[in-house]
Amino acid sequence: MKILSWNVNGIRAVEKKGFIDYVRNSNYDIIGIQETKAQPDQLSEELLNIEGYKSYFKWAEKKGYSGVAIYSKEEPIEVSDMGVSDFDNEGRVIFQIVKMLGRELIIKLLSVRLCSIFVMKELQKEKT
Repeated sequence: MKILSWNVNGIRAVEKKGFIDYVRNSNYDIIGIQETKAQPDQLSEELLNIEGYKSYFKWAEKKGYSGVAIYSKEEPIEVSDMGVSDFDNEGRVIFQIVKMLGRELIIKLLSVRLCSIFVMKELQKEKT
């Protein structure tokens, strides 16, 4: 199974740069997209229905903000969000359960930002 996770920082922008052809020519079973930054009425029919893939989107309530999507070659058993409106309204989480090789596989696509900071001990002492 080949899985791609991609933060596109705007799905409409990458569509203009050949995203649909890339997906069609790729050999990924599942493609997880973060930061779609679009609502359903802003997407082309071709982007919503890429040949050979089923697509599932979780939109943010706020226009132009976050959003996640999954393109899957196989019909999933289930697609859902967290079931917690405070989180789901942000459009940052989508879950997909697929069956591969006779086993159920849960795909969890999260759109999060992580920040790691390292401060040398000498600098920490100066600040205290």
